[in-house]
Formats: sequence, structure tokens, C-alpha cells
Amino acid sequence: MKLLAILLVIAGCGGSSWRPGADCGRAGSACSELGDCCSFSCRAGACECAPPGQHCLADVACCAGNSCVDDFCVGGCRAAGHGCESSDDCCSGSCQDGLCGDGPTCLTESQFCESAGACCDGLVCSSGTCKVASCGMFGDLCSASRACCAGFSCAQGVCEPCSGSACCGPVNAICTSDSQCCNGLVCTPGGVCGACETVGVTCVENTDCCAPRYCSLGTCCALTNEACTNAGDCCDAQYGRCKAQGTCCLGAHAQCTSNTDCCSGSCTATGCAVTPDGAACTDSLDCNIATSSTCSGGVCCRQANSTCAVNGDCCSGVCRANKQCQ
Repeated sequence: MKLLAILLVIAGCGGSSWRPGADCGRAGSACSELGDCCSFSCRAGACECAPPGQHCLADVACCAGNSCVDDFCVGGCRAAGHGCESSDDCCSGSCQDGLCGDGPTCLTESQFCESAGACCDGLVCSSGTCKVASCGMFGDLCSASRACCAGFSCAQGVCEPCSGSACCGPVNAICTSDSQCCNGLVCTPGGVCGACETVGVTCVENTDCCAPRYCSLGTCCALTNEACTNAGDCCDAQYGRCKAQGTCCLGAHAQCTSNTDCCSGSCTATGCAVTPDGAACTDSLDCNIATSSTCSGGVCCRQANSTCAVNGDCCSGVCRANKQCQ
């Protein structure tokens, strides 16, 4: 950091006439000398960006999330026409061809999309790609052979916004948001109205999944007693466990409503009970920490020299005569 600061001061002081060129190297670009880089800092063959508080001569010299103000990098967005690496750098939220645009842009046909409404007018987000709507959007011509999309009605041959149950989208109607679909339906990731999804089904937004499930890493999470392959599949991020039997359960101390909710098989007034020694487990936090019990070999058991009553208490399988685990 000291070296970078010194180099930047050298570039900005002493009457130096050096200025970053239009094609100067941005952070991570290959370089062979200081002047190759927008920041005037080339280290180990790669350009470095200037952190907040360091001298700069252009926005592109500064690290992401910063702009060049009065020749110093400070936190803030960049104005239209200024250099950028991503849309997050720009006040407009739009970085196009390395320059901040005047405003946000929409996604064009065939571009990847993640949420409803991300595509340009006349397009819908269907199966993760912006596609031409087979139905009519606002202002499009409509007829008996070409109906309007969900949320619009055909008025004198033109699709116009409408509201109420009479014009809500039925199953398979093309949509861009949940509000366009009839009650009980959601706008699915495929861009059509349909029922909410259950565990393991691909999703984009939380509303794609039947509550209280939510969208986790692109799939609807699993409730207790629903199928899983690992703990990450379960909806409860803190207490969710995936049992050896391949279903989700709740770990010790989690709030529960029935014994079947709990990995230990016991739901008490204060939450799920700890898993007893000798019983199946997937996480040591669910075993009885007070007795030095841990999850070993898929079962809760006590470690060497811990107090025991029977052989089954011990991970070694041996409870010695002095009532300590071998």
C-alpha cells in the first residue's frame, strides 16, 4: 500500500505531464511499466487500482465503488460518460462498453434474465432468457388470434392495462410479475402463470416457492421431513439438518411443534431436545455438550475419559470399570 501511494504521488506532483490514456490499463490488466496503468501503478506485471484517499487523474484509476474527485479517490458513484467496470460503479446503474450510461438499460432478446420485468418492452423472461412475447403487451395489436398477456385486456384492437379478477392470468398465461396472475398462482421462472413450487424445484424469487419455503441458491428449500441431500437444502439455515434417511429435521434447541420436527425425535416446551448417546446424528451441536458428547461415526457418543454408564455411551464402545470411557 505504501508503494502504491508513493507512485501515485510521484505521478501527480513535481510538474509531471503524464496523463492516463483512453486505453490505459485498468485493475488486473497486464503491464510492463507504470504508465501502462490508469492508476500509474504496475506491480508484478499487473495494474493496481487506487484505493480511497490515493491520488488519481481519472475515475478508472480508482478501485470499484469509488470515483476521482479533485484528484483523489473517494467513495461514490460515477457520472454518465465516465469510465466504469460494472453497472455498480455508475450513478445511473448502467455501465455500457466501459462507460457509464445515462440511465438503466433493459435486457434485449436472447439475453440471460433472472427476474420478471428485466427485459425490454415487448419481451418476457421465459426459462431464464428474454424472448418475444407470444401474447400482446401494452400497446400491441390484439385480436381473436392474438390475445393480450396477463395484466392486459384487448380494447378496440389494442392491449391496455386492466385490473380485477376478470383479466388476471390463468395457468400458462405469459407474465412478468405475480400481480398479473390469478389468486393462488405466481409468475413462475418460466415466465408463465402457475402454481407455486415445492422442494427442489428451480426458482428465481422467494414467491416462486410455496410458503414458508423460499428460494435458496436457485431451488426451493425443504421443510422438516421433506427430502434433502445436505443441510443446505433445508429451509432453516441455523438448525436445519439432513438426516441419514435423506429428510430435513431440526437440531437441538430449535423451535418445534411435534416430535417429528426434531432430529432427536423429541420436541419439548423449550424446543428440540438434544440427541441422546447412541442415537443417529449429523452435527455435534445436537449432542449433549454437557456430557462431552460429540457426533462421531454418525451417532452421538462420549469422548475418552468422559463419565459413562454403559458401553453404548462411549465412542470407543467401552465404558471402563471406573465409569469413564476408554
